[in-house]
Parts: sequence; C-alpha cells; structure tokens
Amino acid sequence: MTQKDDYTGQEYWFLKCSINCFFYEADVPWILRRSTRTFKDPSECTEELITMLKVNTQVLCLMQHQLCEQSRPFEELKIGYFNQFAKCHIKKLLDIAVCLSETVWSATHICPMLLAYEALMDVLPLIQKFASSESDDFFSNILRNMREAFRKLIGHIKHFIQSNMEKHLDDVAIHPMTCFLICSIKSFGSHRNLVQSTLAPGDNSSSFGHLLYDVITCWKSVLTEHSNIYRADLQRQYIFLLNNAYHFNTKTDGLLDELLSDRQIIKQHDDEFKLLFKKWTESCTEEACTPAKSCLNPNCWWGSQRRSLVAFTSKFNKTFDRQKTWKVPDVVLRQIASGDIYTTETLETTVQGFFEG
Repeated sequence: MTQKDDYTGQEYWFLKCSINCFFYEADVPWILRRSTRTFKDPSECTEELITMLKVNTQVLCLMQHQLCEQSRPFEELKIGYFNQFAKCHIKKLLDIAVCLSETVWSATHICPMLLAYEALMDVLPLIQKFASSESDDFFSNILRNMREAFRKLIGHIKHFIQSNMEKHLDDVAIHPMTCFLICSIKSFGSHRNLVQSTLAPGDNSSSFGHLLYDVITCWKSVLTEHSNIYRADLQRQYIFLLNNAYHFNTKTDGLLDELLSDRQIIKQHDDEFKLLFKKWTESCTEEACTPAKSCLNPNCWWGSQRRSLVAFTSKFNKTFDRQKTWKVPDVVLRQIASGDIYTTETLETTVQGFFEG
C-alpha cells in the first residue's frame, strides 16, 4: 500500500489544498516571482542574480522544511507534491544556474564571475535535491560550462593586457596593466580553492598554475616590447622595466607561490625574474656610467687630462640631473638603483684610476 492509499479522501484533498495554498501566487515571496528575463547581460547584473539564486534556494528550503514539519507522517509524499507545486520556481533556479554558467566573462569581470561561481557551488547541491527529475548530466554540464568559461576568461585577460599595453603612453612609473595583473592575481587568491580545485584542477597544462604562469609570461613579453618607447634613453627604459617587475614581485609576494602551486613552475618563475633583474640592473648601470667614463683618457697630456675631467664632470652632472626626474616609487628599488649606478666608491675609483694612469 502506498502513502497515498493511507489517506482518506478528505485527508488527501486537505493535503493537496494545503500544498496548493502554500504556493498561492499572492502568498509566494516577491523574490520567487521575479523573472530572470529582465537580465540581458548577466555579467552586468551578477550581484542581483547571485542574490536571487541564494535567496530563492533558501526560501524553498525553508518552505519545504516548514511543510514537512507540519505533520511528520507521509513526508515522502509531501516532498513529492512540494516539488510538483514548486516546479516553476525550481525551474527559475535552474535557469539562473545555466545562465551564469554560460555567460561569457570579460577580463574586467573577474570578481563578479568568481562570486557567481562560488554561489553556484554553494546552492547546486540543494537545487539538485529539488530537481530530482533532472539527470546528473544536467548538473555536470553546468560545471563543464563553468570550466570552459574560465579558460576563455584567461584568454581574455591575456588579450586585454596585450591590447591595452600600447594605449597607455603616459610617463608613468607603473604601467596600468601591471596594476591590473596584480589585482587579478589577488582576486584569484581570494577564491584559491575554487580556481584550483573546481575551475582548473589537475597538474597538467590546463591546471590553474600553468594558466596563470602563461598570463604572467604574456605580461612580461608585452611589457618588454612596450618599453621600446624609451629606446632613445636606454637607462630610462631599464628603470621602467625594473619599476614594474619590482612592483609586481612586491605586491604578489607569497600569494603567487600558493597560486602557481607546482614547484617546477614556481622555480622557473623565480629564476626568470632573477635573471631579468640582474640583466636590467647591470644594463642600467652600464648605460649610466659609460658616457661619463668615456670622457676620461689617462694617456693624454696634462692639459688634455684637465679637459677630460671637465667633460667627465659635465656628463656626470647631466646624467645625475636626468636621474632626478625619474619616478621610482619603491624606496628599496630606489636605493638599489642609485647604489648600483653611482656610489662614492665607484667615483673615487674611476677618478683615482684616471690620475694614477
């Protein structure tokens, strides 16, 4: 005998009416009656969709709980009827979930996308209980959509950096795309478990560590190319590169190792940056010292030596005056740069060698 057969005609009618009244349109909370058709671009109204998704799910959970608490017997039958009468509201939840999972996110919508996916992972298990008639493939497809959209987002980030690097030609110490990359990495760091375990799991080329490393490599490449706008002043070019690289490393210190995860990738990243720092610092020093030192000729006569010293002093002062206009925001980098380029010891050695010659 089924649970339905245990009811008298009057009890069955009363149960059906009570559930029907439970979803009477005038009594249903407004949030459940709100249509999702008004949202043309989910990426522009993510916060509202997330609120609808979470609140609707919780309201349905609460309503189901209250219905079942009214009378303990025949809980399975009541849940069945609940799902039947709540069908349109459950469908709305499924529509929002599919909508968010299929949205194409731009590089400037990293935070909304991650918040939306965090919400989806929170409510999908609850929605799956309501939508028992939906196949497991339906929910697997939602996860598949999220992962595909995330891989596309990584591509959009690289394209955004490439296309916007050349648009900013102002004389700034830190390029806006360097700041954008740092903010993106911090956003990923705030959702580290989501991006590493759900959206880009594994340890192959499609894992999050590899994807992020590709983005950083892209940034370094286009930043180096963009620095050619200063090619008329190579020293200024190297200072620009050092400013951005040092700022990036300082702002992502510690966090980047956690996100890259793979030891081999971390080592490769660290080694590459050390080599770049060494190369750019040495090149900057060479460009700063060579013009002034070239004026010194210890093999000439005294009169010529005196003129050489005057020329050296003039070159040195011009280089120093030019350096004073540089923008080096980081105090530590400023000390490193000035210390590597001109120190009292290096000047004394240069001039002393000139006279001893």
